[in-house]
Amino acid sequence: MDVKTIILIVILGLVVSLLYDSCGGLARWLIRTAAGRLAREERERFREEWMAHLDECYGKLAMLRHALGCWIASLAMQMPLLSVRTYIYLASSGAADVVNSAPSLESRERRSG
Repeated sequence: MDVKTIILIVILGLVVSLLYDSCGGLARWLIRTAAGRLAREERERFREEWMAHLDECYGKLAMLRHALGCWIASLAMQMPLLSVRTYIYLASSGAADVVNSAPSLESRERRSG
């Protein structure tokens, strides 16, 4: 091995170590961001619940996996409820604009109530 290869290996090792060490902070940031997307009345409850579960995760990669799951869940919680027919259409055609034209939860409640 030449000197350049050794230096590159050392630098890559340091970068990987820094990235791994930052997983805990990144996980907490993702959860705060995910909770911030929710409705005001739900933000604090979900943030506390997700952070409590984060503290129970073993290892930094498990923390990051949990935080990514919370972030994805917050995206799903923002979407309006769609009919089964709409889900099938979305899955078959990949048309994202159908989500915007789907009836929201409020309009469904008005019709049923």
